[in-house]
Amino acid sequence: MLPVWISRPSLTMEVIYILFLSLISAVSFNALAGNGIPLFYHSVAISPEQQLSDEQTEEILKQKRALFIDARTPEEYTAGHIPGAVNIPGYATPDKIMHDLPLNRKQTMIVVYCSGPECPYADRLAGFLRFQGFTAVYVFPGGIDAWLKAGNVLEMEDEAR
Repeated sequence: MLPVWISRPSLTMEVIYILFLSLISAVSFNALAGNGIPLFYHSVAISPEQQLSDEQTEEILKQKRALFIDARTPEEYTAGHIPGAVNIPGYATPDKIMHDLPLNRKQTMIVVYCSGPECPYADRLAGFLRFQGFTAVYVFPGGIDAWLKAGNVLEMEDEAR
């Protein structure tokens, strides 16, 4: 006759088996689902061709060819932003970014900006959007600093309503 600990697994072992099988099932379902959550996020670099000059940015805004995303904090956005831009902070969670994104067509042109070249949020957010499959994502590296230096005005939150 086998010892009791060999013949019947302990409750702890049964729980471990169930958790392990649940984890394997969940990861498998997520991987096989067409719209599953990526298991690993890797940074997607923004090439020089995807960085816009001041003149290009102004022209795109005049022609209303793109969605402008301000990657700064909500407080900075409220204080003044490029006219028509929406605020999605570059430090937000992936779920929050995708929830707040006001479009579902991945071919729509998107221009992301921040305070200026030293601000990492525009590149981070643009890289994440490219990772999610958005194909026409550009960065305005000069951001608000360059926008104001070029003599352009900002839209205040109260004016946007």
